[in-house]
Amino acid sequence: MNHALLAKLVKPELIEIVSTPTKQEEHFRKVTDKLVLAKYVDAKYFDALCEREKEYPTGLQVSACAVAIPHVDPTFVHQDAVVVTRYTQPVPWKNMENPEEVLPVSLVFNIVLTKNLSHMEVLQDIIQFIQSEEKMREVLESKTTTDIYQVFNKEV
Repeated sequence: MNHALLAKLVKPELIEIVSTPTKQEEHFRKVTDKLVLAKYVDAKYFDALCEREKEYPTGLQVSACAVAIPHVDPTFVHQDAVVVTRYTQPVPWKNMENPEEVLPVSLVFNIVLTKNLSHMEVLQDIIQFIQSEEKMREVLESKTTTDIYQVFNKEV
């Protein structure tokens, strides 16, 4: 399966492997700081992310692991991207299918989109990607961010 749109949006500088215990809000702060510095979003992105996640949790269990796919309204976004963060120690995250359930999330895809790209197309590409046990295994076993980046760009 070709994930050309996802490959275009995943940038090497926006991939991280985190080995320290992290909470969801810490994740949002770190991602926001990185995106503001690189001029992808404005500072209001953080509050929008926290608010949206409270109302509509984005955790999802797939066969390989639990993932999260947070996103916000394009109002605060200046450039399109997908931030990929792999956690070696899972982050507690509410399940989108059952918000009372907390999932141990190992992989987070922050969708950062302007109005120029279709949110649904990007989401569909991510869903197809995470349903591939082979791709997920490769990402989860990657030792470096370069290795992760190459997984997204393999078939493009």
